[in-house]
Amino acid sequence: LSDKLQTILNLYRRGGYLIRTALMDMEFKPLADKMTDVNINTTSAREHVGDVERCIRLIKDRCRSVISDLPYRDFLPDQFVIHLLYFVARMLNAVPNDNGVSSEYSPKEIVTGQKFDFETQCKVKFGAYVEAHPDRDITNDMKLRAEPCIALGPTGNIQGGVNCYSLTTKKILERRSFTRLPMPD
Repeated sequence: LSDKLQTILNLYRRGGYLIRTALMDMEFKPLADKMTDVNINTTSAREHVGDVERCIRLIKDRCRSVISDLPYRDFLPDQFVIHLLYFVARMLNAVPNDNGVSSEYSPKEIVTGQKFDFETQCKVKFGAYVEAHPDRDITNDMKLRAEPCIALGPTGNIQGGVNCYSLTTKKILERRSFTRLPMPD
């Protein structure tokens, strides 16, 4: 957890922001000793950080909404759920927030300075069936030129890569080229 928190602090630092205090539930108390450049303020027992709880609720609601549109919602591998959370958080940060600091700039743009390009980042719907194409130098061999996958949202790079769940290897692949196809039975 301390490594991930440090990654987030570094992201804000690169954007010109200095985080001095992090408000967290008491489950994060062990982080207080590990984090030297930020004050970890944890709540007491049975106490919560209201803004954080509301944000978690929003993310869960959006995840439920995405899942309700999937034709295979009865069973989702753990990797799906993890990437669904990434996807929802990325999309929430891609548009200006009505209650945020700016009605013109998205949270992503405020922190990173990068505008979210919907045409590049939203090439395929979360959960869509795709045939992902590997990047190969050799093109005259007999290896497969496409792999059946489920799209798990953008990778976050500016080129518009997509995270894909391989149906054959059950691993997450990052692909820049793919073909959208109708969902097979």
